[in-house]
Amino acid sequence: MGMVTAQNSQLETELLGELYTRSYGRVWKQNIADEEVARLAVVGIGPLGARTVQKLSKTQCDLSCHEIWFNKRSGRLAEMETVLAAVRTCDFLFIVSGFDDPLCEVVFRQVAGSVRDTEVPILGVVPDNQGKASLLPFVTSLWPVSYRSLGGDLASVTPSLESRDEGTEYALTHLVATLTNILTHKGLIGIDYDNVVDTLKSGAIGRLAVGVASEQVSIAGATLIVQGLLADQGSDISSASGVIAYLAGADTLLTMDKFDTTSQILYDKVGEEIGVIVGIQLVETSRPSVTVTIMALSTTYSDYLL
Repeated sequence: MGMVTAQNSQLETELLGELYTRSYGRVWKQNIADEEVARLAVVGIGPLGARTVQKLSKTQCDLSCHEIWFNKRSGRLAEMETVLAAVRTCDFLFIVSGFDDPLCEVVFRQVAGSVRDTEVPILGVVPDNQGKASLLPFVTSLWPVSYRSLGGDLASVTPSLESRDEGTEYALTHLVATLTNILTHKGLIGIDYDNVVDTLKSGAIGRLAVGVASEQVSIAGATLIVQGLLADQGSDISSASGVIAYLAGADTLLTMDKFDTTSQILYDKVGEEIGVIVGIQLVETSRPSVTVTIMALSTTYSDYLL
């Protein structure tokens, strides 16, 4: 993990007096087998990060959710130390920010730096084209996402996304929610937590792509569309260091045969030496559809869309 310089530490201490935070009352629960689940935390920094956390808090009961902003607003305020204490005791940390305030990057480093001496995986989830390669030493992997991550008929599974900003906000939320579902065993197929973490540690840069299968577009077809979205973001999964795929949707479409076909498409593209994790989850949809999500990591990167 990256180190916080003495100069930055002094600056951040001074800035903390201007920060306002809200922590949601999440309790890390036990699963149905009475085994302790991983303690996951998400910190949203700045207006976009805070909105993302607010959405996640409504659907992800296993996430300890915290938002940090820079202008006093109505609502219960908590001390910054409450956020840092939760971060220090978690097993997995997401940090989300749109860098829509000059202080966002300083606080991002402060939060990530609070666990830099531990083995806690830290995923930085940010809009692409922000020029934030300087954050790489502070995170396990950096995930630049945006409306470019989305394709297909997403209106069938989510409210209509009418602008690029709404698409970017959806992509930020979807990435954290999908990985949370995987890490807390929401799917039909058991996925080993350590295998997921090892895959997420396999590369410095992660890319997200989301497509939709329906009665008109097969799951295999949607998978190929999603691969194209990754390529458009400069990420060819044939050269990825790790791949995680997740299929979530109606049981009328999401059969095990189609799951096996999708898995084989990915294995054939990536190769046996690269770790590929594929999960499946049945969810209710307004009409028969399956959301196909693929996350690809790379050990090398260019500044394209970073």
